[in-house]
Amino acid sequence: MTNRDFANRLAFQGGGWVEFQRSFGGVGVTYAYTSGPYRSQVGLEWNDQQDDRQRYNNDNGKRGNQTFDQIEKFRSTGAFWLNELTLGKKLTLTAATRYDALRLSSDDAFLTDGNQSGEQNFDRFNPSVGAVFVANNWANVYANVASNFETPTLTELSANPSNLGGFNPDLKPQRSLNYELGSKFLINERLGLDLALFQINLQDELVPYQLATAPGRTFFRNAGKSLRKGIEAALNLRLEEGLYLTLNYTYSDFSYEDYTANGTSFAGNAQPAVPKHHLFSILQWAHRSGFFIAAQARSISKVFVNDANSATAAGSTLASMRVGHAFQLGKQWRIEPFAGINNIFGTEYTGNILLNAVGNRFYEPGVAQASYYGGLKLSWKKN
Repeated sequence: MTNRDFANRLAFQGGGWVEFQRSFGGVGVTYAYTSGPYRSQVGLEWNDQQDDRQRYNNDNGKRGNQTFDQIEKFRSTGAFWLNELTLGKKLTLTAATRYDALRLSSDDAFLTDGNQSGEQNFDRFNPSVGAVFVANNWANVYANVASNFETPTLTELSANPSNLGGFNPDLKPQRSLNYELGSKFLINERLGLDLALFQINLQDELVPYQLATAPGRTFFRNAGKSLRKGIEAALNLRLEEGLYLTLNYTYSDFSYEDYTANGTSFAGNAQPAVPKHHLFSILQWAHRSGFFIAAQARSISKVFVNDANSATAAGSTLASMRVGHAFQLGKQWRIEPFAGINNIFGTEYTGNILLNAVGNRFYEPGVAQASYYGGLKLSWKKN
């Protein structure tokens, strides 16, 4: 069982002081069976979460009058069955299915505006199939098709645009069908390449937004249909003994296909907060003595910050570096002092985006200067 007490002041008055007490627990059981080339696994899971949530007015940093009080419960029961069959040395087939039954309820304790208590129930099967073909000792090809089901969280459901208690009655679970085709190549002991193509068809995607009548608060709604297509590529190269270069690139073409909100259609628009190009690279060197140094860079292209695609956040490239030394103390203890620099060149960038914010308040800037850190890692290994 896990418990959490949370309190936070947000940058608005009405309900801008948020508190909740959360308890979470779960149990699961799994059985695995193997017979020759066939492997199977079945399991059951049960999880329970309860949030005792309150909101108060934020009166210039002080807790004001209470505006919200309810107990929210999220209970889920799941069952899954995984199967894997190896045919010879070349082909492995997988098939799986999962069933989830979910019950979400709210017990409204703030009754001055009426009783909005209620519950929602969802259940769904999600099957998946896949295959891996080993072409030779340096290349394989894989393909997967999988469905997914994602319910709104208690926080998303309790953000009710009616400004009443209970859950947002218009918010539905998000569903998706995922396709992936990829290859892995180990050209030689120095060079490895990974390439994957993916497509995700989404229905009722959960989208955050704000209202002019409640500035600063985030609510959620469903987009009708969305389409995500992209390419992921990775290169791993050993340049010299102990010197490695890793490059990861992602191309994302995410768009709305059918989505109307407040009488405005966003069909054909790009989904916000997703860069079309994302490149990550790291060059690292480790000496047999235990000394290591690594330099990395992350570069993203511009992103839209709202569903209308009327505003953007500029792209950026951030560089960082980390050095350290690992010392072996006897046979069991290992100590590793390290230090690093983030944003070496003091690049200005957007640290966080508030999607569909009112008043064009989309941007939360990142730290536009170099920042330094250091630490000590101590580990023990049993003989």
